[in-house]
Amino acid sequence: MNNFCPDQAMLRHYIQQKLSPEEEEKLELWLADKPEVVEDLRLDLAFVKCIQPDDLSSPEELVRRILLGDRHAETELVEKYQKTISFILHRKFWDKPFIDDVLQETFTAVIIAIREGKLREPKALPGFIRQTAFNIGYRYLRNDYKHQKDDDLDSTSELPDSNANLYDDIEKEDLLRFVRKAIEELPVKRDRKILIQFYYNGEGKADICKYLDISAEHFDRVIYRARERLKKLINNKLKKDDNSENNDEAKKK
Repeated sequence: MNNFCPDQAMLRHYIQQKLSPEEEEKLELWLADKPEVVEDLRLDLAFVKCIQPDDLSSPEELVRRILLGDRHAETELVEKYQKTISFILHRKFWDKPFIDDVLQETFTAVIIAIREGKLREPKALPGFIRQTAFNIGYRYLRNDYKHQKDDDLDSTSELPDSNANLYDDIEKEDLLRFVRKAIEELPVKRDRKILIQFYYNGEGKADICKYLDISAEHFDRVIYRARERLKKLINNKLKKDDNSENNDEAKKK
């Protein structure tokens, strides 16, 4: 075990949840006394969860194309928002087994609503998808509790804390914004493409370097700059929240 050292492919597969349970356990034992590596993995995970390719259509353009009967636009809509909505649903409903069904039903309902002209403000598409997912998720949740066998369990105690979940959503929106900002601040388009291919497409370092004709050192610099910028944005946000809480406490006294 002392000689074990994971390669970059194994670390990438870890944040993409592609390792076997045995590999995960082995890696997590190795990570136990390496907080700097854990921090980098958390930043990588934020990119994986939030990054979106630059070439996907805007919400307005997607809605316009779907209204015109473009089935490719419907596929693009699912590809663009599926990761984010899945992430939010897993946090909001505690990894319930019905989440995949909620996800599928959500995009079916959204696409039908767009086809029927029920989405009046196309730019509000992301919020419309999220709210549709919540509504369907709560319906599944209510049905789930109705079928519980334990009569002594007070089902209301299992309902999600609305304030806590709202806070989760705010944090997620902040994280999305920070990831976008970290990417936008990379001045070279090719560097932004590195992040998309590495985090979103899950391609390996060697393949990306070969495809884009860049050195391994250049690749490492881009990933390092993006991580550091995201870390700074997150830390600034946390400090701002702490200061706000301290000011509120001081006012109460």
